[in-house]
Amino acid sequence: MGFWQKKAKLLVCAAVLLCTSSGTAGADEYHYNSTIIGERPAGMAGAYTAVSDDASGLFHNPAGTVYSFGSNLSVSANAFNTSTKKYDNAGLNFSYERKSETLQPNFFGVVSHTPYGAIGFSYAVQDSLMEEQNQTFHNPTAAVTEWTLNYLKDYSIYNIGPSIAWDASKDLKVGITLYYHYKKYKVVNNSFQYYVDGTTRWTNTLLREENQGFRPIIGALYSPENGKYAAGLTITQTFLTDSSIYFQQTQKTPTVGGAYSTNPYFNTQRFNGETSCPYTAKFGVAYFPSNAMLAAGDISYTGPVTDIWGDRQPVINAALGFEYYLSTFYAIRAGIYTDRSNTKAVSTASDPEHIDLYGVSFSGSYFVKGSTVTFGLTDSYGKGQHWINSAATASGTMTMNSLMIFLGSSYSY
Repeated sequence: MGFWQKKAKLLVCAAVLLCTSSGTAGADEYHYNSTIIGERPAGMAGAYTAVSDDASGLFHNPAGTVYSFGSNLSVSANAFNTSTKKYDNAGLNFSYERKSETLQPNFFGVVSHTPYGAIGFSYAVQDSLMEEQNQTFHNPTAAVTEWTLNYLKDYSIYNIGPSIAWDASKDLKVGITLYYHYKKYKVVNNSFQYYVDGTTRWTNTLLREENQGFRPIIGALYSPENGKYAAGLTITQTFLTDSSIYFQQTQKTPTVGGAYSTNPYFNTQRFNGETSCPYTAKFGVAYFPSNAMLAAGDISYTGPVTDIWGDRQPVINAALGFEYYLSTFYAIRAGIYTDRSNTKAVSTASDPEHIDLYGVSFSGSYFVKGSTVTFGLTDSYGKGQHWINSAATASGTMTMNSLMIFLGSSYSY
C-alpha cells in the first residue's frame, strides 16, 4: 500500500471514528444476512438452497428453477423494515439509541421454460438501511452542557440481471445468475456542542462511497427421481469494476481562551474505495416427507476479506425452515436463522461494533387460480459489544432488534 493510499485510509478511519464517537457506527454492513430475499424463502428463514423451485430461486439457487411449475412471476415487498440498536456504557451520561425504517420492494423475478432449459430475470435489493437522527442531549458530559446531533445514513445494495438453468443429467440441474451490482453508502453527520465555559464547537462530516461490478451466482441441485430428498450448492462473489469514496469535513473549534481561528478547518478527499469482496459458498438439504410438508436446512460460509475499511472475518451462518400445506388453498411456513457479525471482538476504540443476531420467521400463503399471496415477518435479536465513544476507557454493551414485515405475491402461467 502506497503512502497516499495509507494516508487516505487513515483519513477515512478518522472520519469513521468521528462519526462513531457521535453515535453513528453502522450495523448492516457488518452482517451478510440482513435481508432474506423472496416471499417463500423469507417464511422459511432463508433455508432455500435445496428448494428454489420458483422465481425467487433466481437469487437463492438458479439451478432449482428447472423444477418451477410452468412459467412463474414473483414479487416480494417489505411492507415495513425496522431496526433498533441501543448502546449502553458509552462513556456518556446517557444510553444511545438509533432506529432505522425503510419501505421498499426487495425482489422481482420471472421464470420461463424453453426447450433449452429455464431462463429468468430478477431484481433484488440485497441490503437496505435508512437511519436518521435529530436529537439534543443535555449535560452529556462534565464539559458539555448541550450536544445536538443531526444524522443521516443511507446504505443499499442492488442486484439485477438474467439467469439460465438446464439439466446436466436426469437428477442433477445446474444454473447461473449474472447480476449487475450497485452499492451506495452515504453518511452525513452534523454535530454542535456547547461547553460549560460558553464556547462552542461544530463539525460537519460527509462520507460517500459508490461501487459497481458484477456478481455471478453458480448453482447446482441434486434431486433423485423419488423426490423425497434434494441437495443444493451455490457459490457467489462480487467482482468490482469501479469503486470510489468522497470525504468532506468542515469544523470550527475554539482555541485556548475561547477565541476562534480566522477560518474553519475544511478538507475534501477523493480516492479509490473497496478493492475486493468476499466469496460465499452455501450448501442446503431438503426433505419432502409428503406432498404437504417440507423441511430444509442451509449452512453458508463467507470468506475473509481485507480492503480500505479494514479486515472482515470469515462468517458461518445457518438456517432451518419448514413448510406445511393446511389444504390446497393455505400454507404456513416457519424457521430459525443466524446473522453473525463479520467483525472481530471489540478490544480497542478503532474496532467496529460486534453483535451476532439470531432470528425467527413465519408466514402464511393463500392460493387461488395459479396465484399466491403471502404475508409474514422475520425478527432477529442479539447482544454484543461496541466502543462507540472513542474517548471511553473500555468497550460497552449493546443490543439490536430487527423486524421485517413483508407482503409478496406470485403467479404461475
